[in-house]
Amino acid sequence: MRKVPGGLRGSGVDRTAGLLLVAILATGILPAPATADSSAAVTEAARLQTTILALRDHLYATQDRANGSWEPTATWVEKETSWMGPSHEFGGRTALATYALLVSGESRQHEPVAAAIAFLRRCRMTGTYAVAMRAHVWAHLTGESESLQRDAAWLLKAGVGGLFHYDPLLRSAGTYDHSCTQYGFLGLWEASKRGVRVPRSFWETGASHFVRSQSGDGGWMYGPSESVTTGSMTCAGMTCLLVARQFDPDGRLSPAGTAALNRGLAWLDARYTGASNPPRGDWTYYYLYGIERVSLACGIRYLNRRDWFNDGFEHIRGAMSPSGDLFGHPWRVSFALLFLARGQYPVWMNRLQLPGAEREAAPNDVARLTRYVSDTIERELNWQVVSPLDSPELWLNVPITTIIIPSDMTLTDAHRATLRRYVALGGLLLAIPKTPGAAGSARQLGRELFPDAETSRLPRDHALYTLALQPQAHLATLTALSNGARFLMLIAGDNWQRHYREDSPDRRAAPWQIAANLYAYVTDMGRLGGRYDTPWRPVDKPPGRRIPVIRVRYDGRWNHEPALWDMMAGELAARHDVAVDLVDLPLAELDSHAAHGRFVHLAGVDPVVLPDAQIAAITRYARNGGTVLVETVGGQGGFARSIEYQIADHLRRAAVQLDRRSTVLSGQGLPGAYDLAEVGYRHRAVTLLGLRRRSRLASFRFARRDAIFISREDLTLGALGVRHWEIIGYDRPSARRVLINLLLYSAADPGR
Repeated sequence: MRKVPGGLRGSGVDRTAGLLLVAILATGILPAPATADSSAAVTEAARLQTTILALRDHLYATQDRANGSWEPTATWVEKETSWMGPSHEFGGRTALATYALLVSGESRQHEPVAAAIAFLRRCRMTGTYAVAMRAHVWAHLTGESESLQRDAAWLLKAGVGGLFHYDPLLRSAGTYDHSCTQYGFLGLWEASKRGVRVPRSFWETGASHFVRSQSGDGGWMYGPSESVTTGSMTCAGMTCLLVARQFDPDGRLSPAGTAALNRGLAWLDARYTGASNPPRGDWTYYYLYGIERVSLACGIRYLNRRDWFNDGFEHIRGAMSPSGDLFGHPWRVSFALLFLARGQYPVWMNRLQLPGAEREAAPNDVARLTRYVSDTIERELNWQVVSPLDSPELWLNVPITTIIIPSDMTLTDAHRATLRRYVALGGLLLAIPKTPGAAGSARQLGRELFPDAETSRLPRDHALYTLALQPQAHLATLTALSNGARFLMLIAGDNWQRHYREDSPDRRAAPWQIAANLYAYVTDMGRLGGRYDTPWRPVDKPPGRRIPVIRVRYDGRWNHEPALWDMMAGELAARHDVAVDLVDLPLAELDSHAAHGRFVHLAGVDPVVLPDAQIAAITRYARNGGTVLVETVGGQGGFARSIEYQIADHLRRAAVQLDRRSTVLSGQGLPGAYDLAEVGYRHRAVTLLGLRRRSRLASFRFARRDAIFISREDLTLGALGVRHWEIIGYDRPSARRVLINLLLYSAADPGR
């Protein structure tokens, strides 16, 4: 019996995978994210993309095609060879719109975008907002270092004492506001990420100011003459502190700065009510973008128990109606587009907030890890904080959940049930001991959650150490808990947490080098969708008919993934009006039950030798009109092949690969079934077996009817949405469609 999934058999394929990942990272091209199959997630993702396209179209429709700008008044001054305008805000609308289009995925070569960039090159700007947003544009583009240097120099000169106002030429002593200061900070932050040197004193001075200027209630006001704290300015204060922290040599703020961040988060959490800037409700789209920046930086999915992205999305959708206010001004559309485009970046890791632990505004560990992985793969990733009080189904768009484990950790039965549910539905836990003394607590948690799991230290040539060919990754020792088909939990070495939280992290160390491998492993080499790409869909209506499904018990481990049909229930109900009546039945009793209209799932991992009587029971059941699927869960073992050979020996004939015209693959005659003439496979199935688009499903026929189906490739983990690299099988949409077609086929009239 293997202790961990198939990586123990050698690293040849994993080395190929490593070269593939290196090629992906070098080109910046990642595989297209897998999408859920006919689920609510697809509907929401489609609505989101439709909304983004509509916002883009509106920006293009309101662009001045004569000069490429979004400025209401622009004058070309030949002597200055520049576009000039009447106010300090001149050029800001164009810079904001251009940046929003670029962030949303538009190409700089797209003609309207190229025209806007050309305008910005020749635009004479005198205001903080305008120059700061233009710096965002230059930082987003390659080959613009000189332009970025010029705008950064302007911002540094304008930010006296780390503080900004609208127009530095008109600024009197001591005049500033937190809105302009926020954008001055952000412009210089973007420049510094592209190599522009910003003095350390600038960040320190700014951080000190925001600690001093925080109001007694934990929020921030617009400026020194104001008396009301607001949501948008509280976001501004937190944003500037978060930016300043990134440029501290120790990667942290002073105790006072950290306390200010946490108080600001408490202010937002207590007053957040949706897409409305508290307390007045004005500057909605500016506020939404501020909420997004703070929430993404802090890993926050919920404020005041509300999903801030959903709130903003629905507000924007409503404001696009004829009675809405969104399309009145290009800057509103630009902020809305930025909110939606950046908010849909995929979330790759959850961080569990343990009960009783104080909520941090921005814990360093997972935030730093995410930034490192984003930089390595050249793709923006998000992370988020989750609570064991939340429904684990809401976490399932995220493949891995990290638990920072203290030595005295205590979880209730309900908390442990939440973690088990997340894993049963396809998630993976990563336990990182907070101190060397907490390693025992991590192992104890593993035993409590998964008492039947196989536990093993991963060998040095395992894919988790070799996928990205990081030279020291194998030194980041990992212990794995497995169900034989996939990992359920990984336990890190007791020095990982120190590396992620220490003052000056050495990113050549093994716990850092394994990070890109971990991302590649849990996402099937980068197949990670956006916020709405989740495998879970709740059952939202009573199904009209029921189809019995029998899970067959045999000697040994027979039920590796007990939540499969639970995961499939929502899609079956919504799209096919079907519910599954699940029954567990000993294999020896199979042919004592009625066969017609029943689907039998016989699944396992490793080869087994069944008694002759049980093989005979399978064939009799099929001969009497039953439908049986024999599957190797994970596609790494020899379970299906071993059963196939035993049935072939019993029948004295071999299984035959299904023709594309077969009922199960064509879907003909099965209302609601799919055309599976072409299917999708995972990366490893393609690289290892050379599989392309044709299903390898085989069958034994009885009375001209396909009855016993053999799948040597995985269906179960694909249908669950597990994207671990070592799985050999179908991708998520195809796995679900194959299972649904088989289910519908089993319930159809056997005499058709």
